Amino acid sequence: MLDKGTVINIVERYTEAVKREFSPSAVVLFGSYVNGNPHEDSDIDIGVVFDGFTGDWQKTAARLWRLRRGVSFNIEPHLLDSTNDKSGFVKHVFKTGQIIYNTKH
Repeated sequence: MLDKGTVINIVERYTEAVKREFSPSAVVLFGSYVNGNPHEDSDIDIGVVFDGFTGDWQKTAARLWRLRRGVSFNIEPHLLDSTNDKSGFVKHVFKTGQIIYNTKH
């Protein structure tokens, strides 16, 4: 299990890699590492949020997965569109997660 400082460092490095390839509106750490209940097999859930995503969903998601290779295989990226949040999942991620990067300060 990784300590919180290590996780934040990993997420910040991944965020920089994502920003070099894409223009997300936000990057949010969520899940067990934010909730305080990670276990030995916990992954690092990262929401990569776009406003009105119009690209190829599968290719972009695959690219987000490939970007983790240079940072950590513990990362599980989640491609999210804040303007198409019928389930409320993006809202939940923002409410319960830790915002690492946000263009809307």
